[in-house]
Amino acid sequence: MIPHAIAGRRLHFAVTATTAAIAATLLLPWAASGRRARSGWELATTAARLDVTQSLLGRVALAAFFFIPAGAVAVFIAHILRSRLLMQVTALATIAVSASGAVIVLRSPLSDRWGVWVNLVVCAVDMTLVLALSRTGSQIEERHD
Repeated sequence: MIPHAIAGRRLHFAVTATTAAIAATLLLPWAASGRRARSGWELATTAARLDVTQSLLGRVALAAFFFIPAGAVAVFIAHILRSRLLMQVTALATIAVSASGAVIVLRSPLSDRWGVWVNLVVCAVDMTLVLALSRTGSQIEERHD
């Protein structure tokens, strides 16, 4: 049996790694228009340049998409500071924004590519790890009471 402190450190590292992987999936091919496959990052940049989003909510969602790399850095900093709450909040925000962007691409008329699916799988794994981290933290707190 793994002591809770070691399990917690491993989960912190796993959440940090999978959140960084979410940011990395932005470089994979997400969709194609014509013969050109575009990464998630290219799609967001092109949408921002062409002012595709008309609504305030669309503009906020697009701006939040550019938060993903910063979210991965924030999770890394939280890992260094050993701040479980900060790690969970920033990881969940990064997951929500990235998964939302993937769903938008899947619902668009563009032809989806494998990168968008990899992104969703990594988001699901990261979500599972964040929930496990939450559970491990509550078990540690119960034992100290």
